[in-house]
Amino acid sequence: MENSWRTELSSDDTVALQIEMPNYSDVKSNNFHCGRCGKQYLRKRTLQRHMRYDCGTEPRFPCFICGLRFRRRYALTSHLVAVHGVQRDEVEYSMLSLFGTDKESAPY
Repeated sequence: MENSWRTELSSDDTVALQIEMPNYSDVKSNNFHCGRCGKQYLRKRTLQRHMRYDCGTEPRFPCFICGLRFRRRYALTSHLVAVHGVQRDEVEYSMLSLFGTDKESAPY
């Protein structure tokens, strides 16, 4: 009996379906703001990461080919693949030997 729920409802019945979605003002009130630059984040953890690694810090991952510097290791990886044509597996192997695997060097 496929679609049996449809046959149980007559055209005279009114069915109210409501999806609970927070409105914009609710979402906005939950934002976390950076006191240095004013950027807003929905999660406290994202703001903490921003303040620790991005805001007011110098980029610390240099491209060994052109010298351009990046704040995140994954951005350097993408740069090497897209701009310099280095194979991704070679880049990932090089990253491990150059920067290690500690949490601060992690791509996220």
